[in-house]
Amino acid sequence: MPIKSFKKHSLTENFQKHLTESLSPKAILQAGNPIRSFLTKKTEYTFFVYPQLERFKNSAGSGYGLRLFSSSGGVSVRFNFSSAGGDLYKVSSFTIWFGSKGYHTDFTEDLSFVKILPIVVNSVNKKSVSNIVYSTPDDIKLSDILSQDLGEDISLTEAADGPEMVADIINMLAQPNFSKSKVYTKYRSPGYKVINTLEIEYPEWIQQKGNKFAFVGSDDDLQTLQNDIPNIMSKLGIVKGQTSRVSASEETYAASDAVKEIENNIPRLTFQEQLKDMRRLLKLTVAGVSNACFIAGRGGVGKTYTTKQILAEGGLTDGDGYFLNKGKITAPALYASLFEHRDGIVVFDDADAVFGDQTSRNILKGATDTDKTRKLNWNISSSNLVDPDEYDNLDDIIEEGKLPKWFNFTGKIIFISNLKMDQIDPDGALRTRGFMISIDPTDAEVYDFMEKIAPNMELEEGLFLTKESRLHVVKLLREGTSKQTANLRKLERGLNMYAGAQIAGLTDMSESELERMISTYA
Repeated sequence: MPIKSFKKHSLTENFQKHLTESLSPKAILQAGNPIRSFLTKKTEYTFFVYPQLERFKNSAGSGYGLRLFSSSGGVSVRFNFSSAGGDLYKVSSFTIWFGSKGYHTDFTEDLSFVKILPIVVNSVNKKSVSNIVYSTPDDIKLSDILSQDLGEDISLTEAADGPEMVADIINMLAQPNFSKSKVYTKYRSPGYKVINTLEIEYPEWIQQKGNKFAFVGSDDDLQTLQNDIPNIMSKLGIVKGQTSRVSASEETYAASDAVKEIENNIPRLTFQEQLKDMRRLLKLTVAGVSNACFIAGRGGVGKTYTTKQILAEGGLTDGDGYFLNKGKITAPALYASLFEHRDGIVVFDDADAVFGDQTSRNILKGATDTDKTRKLNWNISSSNLVDPDEYDNLDDIIEEGKLPKWFNFTGKIIFISNLKMDQIDPDGALRTRGFMISIDPTDAEVYDFMEKIAPNMELEEGLFLTKESRLHVVKLLREGTSKQTANLRKLERGLNMYAGAQIAGLTDMSESELERMISTYA
């Protein structure tokens, strides 16, 4: 279905702003949103943008990429750039995964997003990528792309934008009663471009009579045209891409200094946008797109609250769908917990000591690797370790209070930490294995968020507050003198203090004194 319903001042303008040959490195991630909208509209999938540039290495090569994931179906798309330097805005290849099947397409020269997007759309819809693909011709405008029915009227892949399209138009040109409108009906603007190029390159054989073109050469001349298709394609600006298969898993790396510089120059996301990205990444992890999600940032800003909310929306609770490890955990306890919940979702909260212990970090690296099944080993000698091959049922090992020397882990890990990103992942090893996001709000943003969630926050049993009273507590906290940074735990304390003053027997305290207590100590 053609994209005729798109508003000019939304998607189209965003494309024109970001997806042009003048795209700056700083705008790469900003370009993700219109790309996401385009792919979501033109395919059966809903896409999300991974909020960091990705450095990768696979069997087809290495580079930097802008990655998008679908919320279902295991489809992932990455637009790849050959370097993190000044040419970063030019796409050198793209990679598409359909579950465990990966396809990597390299082009003979760098292209703009606009010239590659139609190929990606068709590939996603077909759920495969042709061995050879061809880009759209030069001078095809954004409006041409948006107005085309990419699934039916025109196929912007091998069958249309490559040799077959040019050969077909040459054959059409040699037929009686040929008209340019016939080419437009079948191939839209790319077809016009072919006719115009043929007229310029072969004026002795192709003549225009009124509004019509006619081929006036011989059969041999017609064959010469067919043999000259590679040159015609070059004149059209059609670029060839060669596709190879790649593994579903690949090595990804921490961003280089150049990419970090680009990331640092990207406008800061608001707290609401950060939480929205966090929710999306959690959903993608639960859906199996990634084996892990690491959430960094200061305490009390909704990381745990949002995680539990997302899991609950999926029908999961602690002990029934996921297992919550709260607080400090040692390396043996980490290994044991992963074994016991080896096929499920394990959530670690306030377990920051893991990142300071090399044994624990190694276990975590193994558990969050990109393979579907990850083999974890405990190589420290202990009488408590047993050979799992000697057991028919691995749960019997748990019943005996033992641990296996090794086991296969197929679960997912969600790690919530109050540390900064660089403290969680100083060597970049973890961010190559899973999603990683930092929640970094200002105090003002936290107080704004408090106003939204305060009306629905649970109080201690037996306590009650009206909506007006709850919002009054937020106002007290915002204007208070507490030395703590804004956090949701302050809100919880403040609400319970306000609601519980009478129950606590503080009848000698005036309203103004209670307000002072909340603003100072909550």
